[in-house]
This record gives sequence, structure tokens and C-alpha cells, in this order.
Amino acid sequence: MARKVVGVGSVGTRCRIFLLVGRDHKDPLFLQVKEAQASVLERFVGKSRYRNHGQRVVAGQHLYASGQWHFPQPGPRD
Repeated sequence: MARKVVGVGSVGTRCRIFLLVGRDHKDPLFLQVKEAQASVLERFVGKSRYRNHGQRVVAGQHLYASGQWHFPQPGPRD
């Protein structure tokens, strides 16, 4: 297990990185485990519909990974 320095949005949260090894040293798996806290948007839009913050984060990651989430594209430049 290792500790890591986190970004600005994660200050004060726990974050761990685990190195798991499969059949031999050529089969590594790095697993990052992070603490989920309340969204900074919660005070503006109300409590999340999920039972806990971890569920909210995972649901957002699934949406993002599915390709159904699109970031706004910049418009044409004048």
C-alpha cells in the first residue's frame, strides 16, 4: 500500500493505492481507492438521491465511461 498526494478538490480525503500481483511480477494491477465526500454542488441542488456518496461517484463514473455524457464543445471562433 502507498499514500499519494491528492489534487485540490480532494484535500483532506483518504486515498490509497494498492499493488496487486497476479501469477507473477509481470501481471500487476494498481488499484486506487478514494474516499467519497459530499458534492460541492449539494448545497445548491439539494441532497443526492443515492444512499451514500460512494454510490453517487460510481454512478457518475459509469455514466461518463458509457459515452452518454458529453462535455460542452467550444463554439466556432470568430
